[in-house]
Amino acid sequence: MNIDITEGYPLEMHKVLKAWFTWGFYAKAAMLAASAIFIPMFWCHEKASVIMGSIALGLYAVNGLVWVAFGGIWRFSKAGSIAAGDKLERLFGTTDEEWELSIESATARNGYQIESGRFMKIYLLLVVWLLALAFLAVIVTALVLCCCNPSGKNENIFAGESIFGKNFSAADK
Repeated sequence: MNIDITEGYPLEMHKVLKAWFTWGFYAKAAMLAASAIFIPMFWCHEKASVIMGSIALGLYAVNGLVWVAFGGIWRFSKAGSIAAGDKLERLFGTTDEEWELSIESATARNGYQIESGRFMKIYLLLVVWLLALAFLAVIVTALVLCCCNPSGKNENIFAGESIFGKNFSAADK
């Protein structure tokens, strides 16, 4: 759009955000391509397919975590917040129509990344919440498995010798 970069900003956030979106797109495309290769390979070479698929999935997961981390760093940094329009203030008495026109004008004239900044904010917050819920589910599952006897046998898990050398049974509890 031939917008000059304002003096004092070390990077052009449009290029940074565009690189982030491009990185995510090609990571997803690479995983689809890997799936297209490893799924048919499963019928011919099951072990090799499982090994290669596991490696590809591991790399994809690590790449996804790094991608989300960099997206959060870039989006919520000082320059990213300014570029996304988080620092724009609505003057008292401004109508909705005037505010929308001023946002569109700021986007066209100064290069604010309002839409992509809003998308990244919502997307990153959803990913963080989903990761937190998944982490909580893992903790709850681990606690349930530690406290319950999943084998279904009525074995006394408290019977036996403790680390202090004293024998315990269920009656000693």
